[in-house]
Amino acid sequence: METNDNTSHNDPELIKRILPYAKKRRIPEGDNLIHTGMEADYFYYVNKGVFEVSYTAKQTPIVVALIGVGAFIGEIGFFDGKSRTRNIRALSESELSVFDRLAMARMQSEDAVLYVHFLEYILRSICGRFRQVLSDRGPLAAYAAALTTGKEHFKGVKTLPADVLGSPLWQRITSDLNDFRAGMFDVAYRIQQDPGMEISPDLSEQGENLLNQVTHTIRRYGPEIDKNTNSDLMWGYIFKEIFPYIMRSRFAERAYYKPKGYAGDYLLIDWIYQNEPKGDGKLGYLIDKWMLQQVAPRAVRSRRGLLIRLIDDFAQEVLESTDNIRIMNLASGPARELFDIITGKPYGDRINAVCVDIDSEALEYADQKVNTIPHNATVRFMQENVIKWALGRARHDFGEQDIIYSSGLCDYLSDRVVSTLIEKCYHQLAPGGRLMIGNFSPVNPDRYHMDQVLYWRLIHRAPEELIQLFSESAFGGDIEIMSEDEGVNLFAIARRAS
Repeated sequence: METNDNTSHNDPELIKRILPYAKKRRIPEGDNLIHTGMEADYFYYVNKGVFEVSYTAKQTPIVVALIGVGAFIGEIGFFDGKSRTRNIRALSESELSVFDRLAMARMQSEDAVLYVHFLEYILRSICGRFRQVLSDRGPLAAYAAALTTGKEHFKGVKTLPADVLGSPLWQRITSDLNDFRAGMFDVAYRIQQDPGMEISPDLSEQGENLLNQVTHTIRRYGPEIDKNTNSDLMWGYIFKEIFPYIMRSRFAERAYYKPKGYAGDYLLIDWIYQNEPKGDGKLGYLIDKWMLQQVAPRAVRSRRGLLIRLIDDFAQEVLESTDNIRIMNLASGPARELFDIITGKPYGDRINAVCVDIDSEALEYADQKVNTIPHNATVRFMQENVIKWALGRARHDFGEQDIIYSSGLCDYLSDRVVSTLIEKCYHQLAPGGRLMIGNFSPVNPDRYHMDQVLYWRLIHRAPEELIQLFSESAFGGDIEIMSEDEGVNLFAIARRAS
């Protein structure tokens, strides 16, 4: 919902002529202008300031638009006579031109032509907004489709050609898979026979060794398989043999089935952060525990600590010369690193943050499950498609930001979209502001396992590739690349010139 789209068709001369019919009103920062259920007796034109439009979902205010100078507010409710369906409040000292029914009647009486032109103007802006709403049906599905690595699943096994079946490579792979399948069957059987609630240490060790061995097979032979013209068939067979066991893991099941339509959703990431194994029975617990200890999940947990250190360093620098720091978290997910800082740093109450995510459930989760320690920071949860925003198809008056970061989005985006996002962020930053963008590196040892077993496919980028993307933007080539402790999740850090 872009409630300020009418500014794209602004007619300065028309606006100049209609404003004398309105009354001026000043709104203090933080005051509510409209609340849900209020009678729609007025609509407004913003002369000064920024207004936040939101609704409440399960006690979490979800922001859908930030409206700035040159936009109308509340015109739909005014003309259709229905009560308000959104809450609107001033984020800064603001000034409005207020139109009521008497003002509109006076305009119609005194200048019928102007009145008709104004109604046409309003109608065009409303139609444009509804076209946008229609194009945004199923926003999560549209978001998933926009990701270069979308919702992919196994498509079935076909017969392998004779030359593959007889090859030394395939003989080694099938031998390892047979050993894995037989060993896991034995572990599963023995766990089932044990009436205890816990898995014995020797069975845990045996199961983890088998999982390590099959992972070693995937890592060792993955490059050779990819060179084969029948690689899809070979990976399909491997998937079929491993799938029944791996999917006992809660983590693996969500990663593969992607219930939100795309990989790496907020809940999966938070399961990685929490690192509390769960699965289908005791065997599922064992496999989930093993899955959560692989390199890629460890890297996700480790990047949380890196982000805290980076944001802390930048925040302290900013706060040397200003009272508050403005932080924007793109594709925010559970946003644990942000609330770690808000509740764990002495300047936490001086933070003004906006978490932007396409998934309202992610925003509700962050507010209700993560944002649980009392604080005085300002945190807004905004539902928006970051890709649309980067491409200029969604416009909001966010205001300048001191820090913009995204930890887990660019791994799914093409170079073109990442470049556009970088450029957009540059212009959203205040002078001296920092942008931090995360991306998995090609050194990720779990790449084949993620690609071919979980169908969790990322676009891995090397440091020089990230530097190239930034060097083509307004940031130029002065880019710093850092990594979390596992050396897998990279962060490109750039500063807007002061």
